[in-house]
Amino acid sequence: MSTRYRTFVLPLAVLAAACSTGVEANADGAVNLGFAGLNSTAASAAAPQRIELGSDVIVLEKVELVLREIELKGNDDICADDRAAADTAGTDDCNEIELGPMIVDLPLNGGVEHSITAQVAEGVYDEIKFEVRKPEDDTPADLDFIRANPQFEDISIRVTGTWNGEPFTYVSRSGFEQEVDLSTPLVLGAGNVDLTLSVDLGRWFANAGATGLVDPRLALDGLAFESLVESNIHTSFEAFEDEDRDGHDDHGGSSSDD
Repeated sequence: MSTRYRTFVLPLAVLAAACSTGVEANADGAVNLGFAGLNSTAASAAAPQRIELGSDVIVLEKVELVLREIELKGNDDICADDRAAADTAGTDDCNEIELGPMIVDLPLNGGVEHSITAQVAEGVYDEIKFEVRKPEDDTPADLDFIRANPQFEDISIRVTGTWNGEPFTYVSRSGFEQEVDLSTPLVLGAGNVDLTLSVDLGRWFANAGATGLVDPRLALDGLAFESLVESNIHTSFEAFEDEDRDGHDDHGGSSSDD
């Protein structure tokens, strides 16, 4: 049997995903999606903004990502009729909804900010998918975003802070699609559940086998550590149920990404 997906998409306003069969998301079920900036290398979970290795110290002041197309996925046959028709036509609109970019400003105090809520159909979900991607100048939504946020023109990630006491601004223009397995499948019925997408900022400027951290100023476009830092960012995401909103998995597991 082929895998079927239900999808919820999370723009600034609440939207529910529904198929053209007329099956709608259950209004009694909702997911509160929160974001956490953590540092697995810190002695205190309440201090993710300070990253230390050897004699190097990076203090993070602001970390922002441009996200879009956030989806929850799970095995489901709800869209089977639509998918069969879509496969015949060579298109599939059942689980794809485009939305404009949004800035996620990661909390750096060890906490979780639940800023997005979406109505979602009842079911079991085991994966969250999203894109980190810079705004382009070829769509009205992206052009509006650039006008409102000119500092993010052609930028997908922006980090400000200090490197050994000297100020830096790290930006990335690269984009990627991320699929993160939930450590424990999310069972959604009536009521709300809390899901946290956590980002381990302690990994971003690490250099395996080195005695210090990567200088963020040397990870910009075309410089020595660009690929290393981009790879570190790509592997820094986890997702899990977090009903007490403390930034830790309620089930004590560990999620993974593809």
